[in-house]
Amino acid sequence: MSATRAFSLDRAGYPQSPLGLRSLPVMAVEIKPVRSRVARHRFVDFPFRLFKHDPTWVPPLRISVLDRISPKYPANDHQDTALWMAYRDGKPVGRIGACVDHKFNEFQDQSWAWVGFFEAFDDPEAAAALFDTVPHSPEPAVLRAPLGRRRVGASHGPVGLDLRQGEGRAG
Repeated sequence: MSATRAFSLDRAGYPQSPLGLRSLPVMAVEIKPVRSRVARHRFVDFPFRLFKHDPTWVPPLRISVLDRISPKYPANDHQDTALWMAYRDGKPVGRIGACVDHKFNEFQDQSWAWVGFFEAFDDPEAAAALFDTVPHSPEPAVLRAPLGRRRVGASHGPVGLDLRQGEGRAG
């Protein structure tokens, strides 16, 4: 028994709908660091778009997440934090954050980084690109920069990038 297709391929090999409309190839994922206030708001709003139709989702308070990722957050005097958003065709499709807590590492004699705020649409390429970005980040001290004489040896998560928030919390 052969499977039937709801579309045919045009001369260029792209899927074509029965109406003759051509589907474009999937755009590559672009990862951008979150640096501006507008970008931080976009970072916070992303899960609200992702889960807007999920009746079981309990959203965090936007203000608490904005407070945590603000450059003025008190823990930033001993933490280096970086945030990234994944875009496909100019639209956000995922997010992730990473943090190195220097006081924790010094007290525990560790070289850890914390990874959290991960959310993504069902898009394995975007998810992989986000997780690949974290260890290759040029952002200061996030997984690459030396911590004293040592580099970050392990990343842990999911966490909310603040040890008081516990495992798996995004905000």
